[in-house]
Formats: sequence, structure tokens, C-alpha cells
Amino acid sequence: MVTKIRQELITVGDDFLERLYAEPGGEYIRLCAQCGMCAATCPTASKVDYSPRQIISLLRAGRQYEVLTSNSMWLCVSCYLCSERCPRGVVVPALMHALQRLVIKYDLPTHRVTTPRMYK
Repeated sequence: MVTKIRQELITVGDDFLERLYAEPGGEYIRLCAQCGMCAATCPTASKVDYSPRQIISLLRAGRQYEVLTSNSMWLCVSCYLCSERCPRGVVVPALMHALQRLVIKYDLPTHRVTTPRMYK
């Protein structure tokens, strides 16, 4: 029941993206051209549920709960290879940190990673 309430909090209405844009790093969603360069250079791409490109696509499609309960933002090593190669200047680690803050704020489940406990 609690998880369903949390899911509704972040999926109902169009204001979620506006809240994410307001987070430092969240504004980069607007810049992404979906070229896939970030996913091609990510050293943890084979370990994450969603690549950076997929995360942005899912968020734009209104599938925030899937993104926020994935392991993707927690396994980002902040190496900035994706950002160095991004033709649009998207700073993916900043976006990942914005998503981490929202996971903590909404107290969402993170089943397969323990990083959120350290983050708190």
C-alpha cells in the first residue's frame, strides 16, 4: 500500500518533470537529443537497468517510477566520459545525482543496491 501511494505521488500529473527540472542537474533532460553517445561510453552500461539515454527517454514518457526504482543512478561512477562525449553538453552525473535526491526524498525502494543507505 505504501509503495502504491509513493508510486502515485511521482506518476500523477505533469508536474514531476517540472520538479525534476528544478533540481540541480535535472535541467539536462531538456538538452538530450537521444544520440546514444552516453550509453556507448558508459563503463557501467552493462550493469545498469537503464542507460542514461533510456533514463531520459523513460522520464520524458512519464515512466518516472520505473526510473527512480531502478539501480541506474546508483551505479553511475561519475567518471564524466558520457559528458565529455555528449554533443549537447548534457552532464549525466549531475542528472543522476538529481535522481538520487528524489529517490531519497520520496523514500522509494531500492532493492538491489545499498548505496542509498550510505547516501542518507
